[in-house]
Amino acid sequence: DMGLRRFSAGGNGGKRVRAIAKGGPSAEVLVGLKDHWPMGVAHVVLPAGGGMPEHDHSSSSTMLIPIEGTVTLIDAEGDGSLEMEPGSVATIPIGHRVAISNPGDSEAKLIVVFDPPDFTRQLENWPPDVD
Repeated sequence: DMGLRRFSAGGNGGKRVRAIAKGGPSAEVLVGLKDHWPMGVAHVVLPAGGGMPEHDHSSSSTMLIPIEGTVTLIDAEGDGSLEMEPGSVATIPIGHRVAISNPGDSEAKLIVVFDPPDFTRQLENWPPDVD
């Protein structure tokens, strides 16, 4: 059914998972491959002072949308970095390598959109978040 649907962080029975990297983010897939939707959506939380090392999003184009806090999106291919805060949006092309950090004193939260939703499979394979 492709009618209207609502998804909420913490409200869809999705499990929160944590990146293996120390100080790395945790993520909850809100819309993934199992939802048969043409895109995936995740709610990502970066701890204060934490981040995610260099990576790409495989075959998914990606949109990062901060909803709380400030993050730095680093172009690992040498094109500088973007400071992002709520109200801003960044796009990442398929296969482009990036890193992300939270320079703030409190956690940062983002909505991340993947098109197609392929990268959500990798997020769902992160270990469970026991915090």
